[in-house]
Amino acid sequence: MTASLIPLFVVQWLHVIGGLVWAGGALVGGYLLPRAMVDKPAPAGRAVYDPFIKTAGPLMEAAGITVLLAGLLRGTLFGPVHSFAIAFGTAYGLTWITALLFSMVFAGHSGHWHKRMPELIWNEELKGAEAKRLIDRHGLVSLVLFLGIIACMVLMRLGL
Repeated sequence: MTASLIPLFVVQWLHVIGGLVWAGGALVGGYLLPRAMVDKPAPAGRAVYDPFIKTAGPLMEAAGITVLLAGLLRGTLFGPVHSFAIAFGTAYGLTWITALLFSMVFAGHSGHWHKRMPELIWNEELKGAEAKRLIDRHGLVSLVLFLGIIACMVLMRLGL
């Protein structure tokens, strides 16, 4: 590997590892953990969720920021998007913009959910079939957004 490829290598792997941490944390904290807390008393739910989010929350935020920044660098400084004309006038640029939009919506959707979760637990609203539907709906939206991001990554790798 030549010295000029090292920054690209670092940015690429920060992007991949950050994405894995971000998506994995969203899966565990946004779907699996709430699903496991359905029908549990509020103190039990808080005893699990509060320490988890206190530890995982900052890590997930850092991973999300890393993914977004590395993606921006990967597309611009280390990629072909050097102007608005390329960003909005080429297949690669449009796919890159779409991935960026999916990522921002995913971040907003997940952030809103994690801000809402303590209230749902404390008010004991994670009860019964309605709670399961709410969690499943959140999980489905997150999954669709994440799959959209992955599809964009594959398309960009193919030059589209």
